[in-house]
Amino acid sequence: MALCLLGPLFFLSYIFTILSPLPLLYLHSGNPNARQGRLWLLVAAIIGTGVSVAIKGLGGGLAFLALSVIPSLVLGEVLKMRHGPVRAIGAAFLATIAATLIAAYTTAYVGGFELGPKLRTTVEAQVKMVTDRLLSQNPSEIPTDTAEDLKSLAKDPALIYAELPGIVATALLLLCTLPCLALIRWNPKGFLRRTGISRDYLRKWRSPEWMVWPALFCGVFLIFPMDPFSLVANNLLKPILLIYFFQGMSILAY
Repeated sequence: MALCLLGPLFFLSYIFTILSPLPLLYLHSGNPNARQGRLWLLVAAIIGTGVSVAIKGLGGGLAFLALSVIPSLVLGEVLKMRHGPVRAIGAAFLATIAATLIAAYTTAYVGGFELGPKLRTTVEAQVKMVTDRLLSQNPSEIPTDTAEDLKSLAKDPALIYAELPGIVATALLLLCTLPCLALIRWNPKGFLRRTGISRDYLRKWRSPEWMVWPALFCGVFLIFPMDPFSLVANNLLKPILLIYFFQGMSILAY
């Protein structure tokens, strides 16, 4: 039961939010008994949702389900079916996007407010808070170009919308990837053997060859701006860079 409390504790921590699916994924996939693992996940999900609702209301509970329970469940099930980490992360990524949208619209419907204006107000307030904090801390150490960009963003937080899809996609991809990588490195109770993942998987992993085409698309339209293709390329480049970052880390590990 104590392990089940790790889920909500990780989610409610602003430091470990990006690892919020990890405790639930461990409960689900770290157990050699598949049925028992699913049961532990269910118990943890109920406890975590209850705690999140009690502290943050309906929105907090739905966020816990969308950003912790759903990715851990999808990751665990796909990995147990021996489809490999790439498919597991891809499936969890898509499921998390869908769950996040459903959670957002459900919160808006129950709360009786329009989702668009509410999100806009929240995003702009957060952007202004972050930019003001960055500018107030050691402003002399911030590069001139970066400082100018931050000042423009603080003056008009709506500028973030052009970058927002790529930022959100990258964050959700990271949310689904890090717990999976942690479990592969940890290998609790023969996890690698049960999921058919080789011990040197991380060292030998390479991004799919077709990834070069989206990367080229981004490069072309960032060098030669042409709306709306440049806007798409700017957002698409962020998750692509994250994928190549993980490939670079695997090469260094090798």
